[in-house]
Amino acid sequence: MSNCQPVRFLTPKKFQLDGLWFFKPKSKQAVIFIHGLGGAMFWPGLVYNLADAKTSVLTFNNRGHDKISNIRRADAKGKIHKTLAGSAHEVFTDCADDIQGAVNFCKKQGIKKIILAGHSTGCQKSVYYL
Repeated sequence: MSNCQPVRFLTPKKFQLDGLWFFKPKSKQAVIFIHGLGGAMFWPGLVYNLADAKTSVLTFNNRGHDKISNIRRADAKGKIHKTLAGSAHEVFTDCADDIQGAVNFCKKQGIKKIILAGHSTGCQKSVYYL
């Protein structure tokens, strides 16, 4: 069983995204799971199948999570502002910024090999990012 902790990371465009980090100490490989349109980071059954002795897993809420939600963004002075997000407000191309934030988070954890996995629109976002 992996250790799990809630995490929050910034994207390059300063959006704050929430996630769950299922980590193995000293792991150098991670799967980043990207949910589909209107989905969310909560996929426990999937995580248990992806995580193993050498693999950590990051699930996170990208800007298209749920139907309508709030998301936080830091301005140039570091002040946090809320803006509407969710599948009703999502701009597909923003996914590259969201995924880059997740990749940067994993690299800060010492991860060397990153595997993108997605469900539905999350698969399309993975391909677009690459």
